[in-house]
Amino acid sequence: MVNRGWNVFRINFRGSAGYGEQFVQAGFQRWGLEMQDDITDGVNWLITGKIADPAKICIVGGSYGGYAVLMGLAKTPELYRCGVSVAPVTDLVELMEDWSDIRLQDRHLQAALVEQRFGNWWSDRSRLKATSPVNLAEKIHTPLLLVHGDEDRSVDVNHSRKMASALTSAGFKDFQYLEQENGDHHLTREQDRIQFFQAMDGFLRKFQ
Repeated sequence: MVNRGWNVFRINFRGSAGYGEQFVQAGFQRWGLEMQDDITDGVNWLITGKIADPAKICIVGGSYGGYAVLMGLAKTPELYRCGVSVAPVTDLVELMEDWSDIRLQDRHLQAALVEQRFGNWWSDRSRLKATSPVNLAEKIHTPLLLVHGDEDRSVDVNHSRKMASALTSAGFKDFQYLEQENGDHHLTREQDRIQFFQAMDGFLRKFQ
């Protein structure tokens, strides 16, 4: 990205690893809330310090970062000129269900871990729905590149398929959806990395 003329800002929002368990736990049940606000604060710091041109800021991320892209476009659309979301979580309820099914053989332990990180579906359902990008498609009006591999085992491709469908239903046309055949969550295959970076490079060039 630097080679293409972009400044790159990578923020360690709360919930990030490497700063102790307390910092990780500060992100529990705060997806789309304070975790997102940390990114917003970072972007505003760049603008206030005249480090970034406020008319040319794009938000890019994969997995949770892909989720943060979509939440940023929905929650603070005035900050971003474009977004690139790779293998994003778009439905927190679906993610909770997926994790409950596949992560551990001890279902009771897994249910407790999922509830600790995300909350309880019944008592926290309003928060979970309000912070799921698939439910916020009508708020997104910023150009978007959405990418997902159809063999993703970490975040099912259905998350992006549902997001693309929701955006279309909301009447939003300024987005591209690239689904990579046999692609995984981590762009492991060289051909997938090349395809993705070529698509992202071409997409971002329009906003420099």
